[in-house]
Amino acid sequence: MNKYGGLESDSQKKNTNDSGAVRTNGSNLNDTMDALNKCFKHTGDMDRAFGRNGSAIIKRAYRTMAIHIRELQRDKEVVPSKEEIDNIANSCNIMVDVMMYSEQLSITKDVTRYYSSLVINWNDNTIRNNSIRRLSTVALRLLNAKTTLDDSIFVVQRLLTKLRGELRYEAPASKLSRHYLNSLDGVLEE
Repeated sequence: MNKYGGLESDSQKKNTNDSGAVRTNGSNLNDTMDALNKCFKHTGDMDRAFGRNGSAIIKRAYRTMAIHIRELQRDKEVVPSKEEIDNIANSCNIMVDVMMYSEQLSITKDVTRYYSSLVINWNDNTIRNNSIRRLSTVALRLLNAKTTLDDSIFVVQRLLTKLRGELRYEAPASKLSRHYLNSLDGVLEE
């Protein structure tokens, strides 16, 4: 677990659905919300990652979803208002924009992973809005693509380092061959 509450365990990797979202049923839902609460405590990092306004919108949308989820857990009906839906959709847009256009800080990755998973779960259990689901899924896919790209860059950098070393290496036999060819060149010129 990193300082923001992000988990990279095998159990989390197995607990994903087709969209890459962490399944948020039962204790996993509480784990997701706990991880987000830990992230939200790092206000400076949140503001740096999502901007002060973006961070406030995400936190407000999270509080709305947390209330709705608690009500759903008590078997109460939840009917989000248009304002709540718009705020959650706006928070998803912010998430996608940050994943597309900003530097990926550790907190950005953790918040995106958990927040998008929570939004997918909330959406599937309340309004079933295709646009909100798509935005959350896109944010997760961008996160996964960015992580894959970072891993690829790391591997290529290591290969380049190794290749540069190989290019500088000159086998002893090639030095002898060069000397022999140079000596023949001198004999042919005479």
